[in-house]
Amino acid sequence: MAQSRFETCPLYTFEKMISGKWMIPVLREIKQEGTARFGALLRCFPEITKATLTKQLRKLEETGFIERREEEGYPRIVEYSLSPLGAEFLEAFVKIEDWFEAYLKNKAEKEALTATEN
Repeated sequence: MAQSRFETCPLYTFEKMISGKWMIPVLREIKQEGTARFGALLRCFPEITKATLTKQLRKLEETGFIERREEEGYPRIVEYSLSPLGAEFLEAFVKIEDWFEAYLKNKAEKEALTATEN
């Protein structure tokens, strides 16, 4: 069976890879820290549940954006770090972030102008 255009669309693949409210913030936090443990990530994002963070970390690992390292012993130590693919993705994502910053600034300026005219 042939694949549909939707299944091979780069934007569909992008959306599928980063779906989830916490994907980008978690990636950025791991990048900033170099390595991050589960508990530290939970403290960074108090609004996230353990189940959701677990799901997001598994998805990031599955997509190849992060690497998981586990040390034996008690307590078990699990650390997450950015993979080369994840680092490359975040570099590309900076351009999107820059675009949105310009968009939000422009939007705020228009709203301020409209408010002063009224």
